[in-house]
Amino acid sequence: MRYRVVTTYLMYLLLVPSLAQQLTARVVGGTAEAGRLEIFYNGAWNTVCDRDFGQEEALVACRMLGFNSTTAVAVGSVKYGAGSGPILFSDLRCVGNETSLAQCKYSGHYTHNCYHSQDVGVMCNITQEFRARVVGGTAEAGRLEIFYDGTWNTVCYHGFGEEEALVACRMLGFNSTTAVYVWSAKYGAGSGPILFSNLRCVGNETSLAQCQHLGLYIHNCEHSSDVGVMCNFTQEFRARVVGGTAEAGRLEIFHGGTWNTVCNFGFGQEEALVACRMLGFNSTTAVYVRSDKYGAGSGPILFQNLYCVGNETSLAQCQHWGLYIHNCDHSYDVGVMCNFTQEFRARVVGGTAEAGRLEIFHDGTWNTVCDDGFGQEEALVACRMLGFDSTTAVAVGSDKYGAGSGPILFQNLYCVGNETSLAQCQHSGLYIHSCDHSYDVGVMCNFM
Repeated sequence: MRYRVVTTYLMYLLLVPSLAQQLTARVVGGTAEAGRLEIFYNGAWNTVCDRDFGQEEALVACRMLGFNSTTAVAVGSVKYGAGSGPILFSDLRCVGNETSLAQCKYSGHYTHNCYHSQDVGVMCNITQEFRARVVGGTAEAGRLEIFYDGTWNTVCYHGFGEEEALVACRMLGFNSTTAVYVWSAKYGAGSGPILFSNLRCVGNETSLAQCQHLGLYIHNCEHSSDVGVMCNFTQEFRARVVGGTAEAGRLEIFHGGTWNTVCNFGFGQEEALVACRMLGFNSTTAVYVRSDKYGAGSGPILFQNLYCVGNETSLAQCQHWGLYIHNCDHSYDVGVMCNFTQEFRARVVGGTAEAGRLEIFHDGTWNTVCDDGFGQEEALVACRMLGFDSTTAVAVGSDKYGAGSGPILFQNLYCVGNETSLAQCQHSGLYIHSCDHSYDVGVMCNFM
């Protein structure tokens, strides 16, 4: 077996140079130095798939074309059009010093799951300058557009973060120490080509072209994903609550001249504590609730997937996707309750004194509980709330005691089992659920 492996490897080493000699490259649809990459092999011109085709592969392709380029980029078929015929290579992995793509690692000849819409192009001896502008806002903020190859292009927000925003602001002439990126909801969608996607910058570059990226015009974005930037960012974020009391309601954040809502995705107790701090409450107890409680808002949605430690003074200091970048609608607008001291009381309905549909009294009304994640530990805590120091308790579905009505308070409760109230257990947040009343849970206490 070892002899066979060694023999196969030696044959590979002998075959690769001759294969490299058989391959001829050309570019089509552009200039002598740039165009759709085509490889002559086995009596026909073949295209190359853009998957994993990056700067190293472009340098090798340019070397095959006769250019000893120190600068080369891969470009998508948007630039030079789709080819026809066989697709020779996919998933090429070059070091960058090879003289032929045949010397690089790849899946095999004609082994791919690509279409000609993914035919890659190359630009050799790149000397064109990239210039930036912002559109639809102010001199320091707007939709980001990059001038290249005679036209203004937009940038996809996929992978675009604070480091990329800092570099974009540097291109705009601002040596910003604070910069944020925003989605097209803020400054509108652009038009024309999309130049970059999945940029990865360190943050000290002077141009986005110096950052890692998939290649020019290689993306799976639409203009609804066009990114914007805000440079020299000093705007204050202010908070208010709407639809409840001075201490509780739908959370809204003032920014960019308007009040914005916040999506409940990723919003937990730490985020609620920070929101309450923004509201002027140094709360040690805070909870978050969904729009079922205080109603859906309107206008822009500012944050999604916030991640706070809990000691921040503003939600803007927490990690997040970026301003106005979300996949929410207003049915997911989050609310908060600060200085939370309300008592939770329990009852059972539709059975006996020890068993029935579980209902929790909170904020002036009786609420049901979703059975998702509700098990023995949660049933023990519920029975403790009911006044039973049960050592045996079980959860039952709504088939047993019927479906309730009104709000659903909890979903995905996670209790250790020794708590005195379900409110002390981990949960998705008050009124945050994806249940209907057919999932109302019941409990049986002192279960024999």
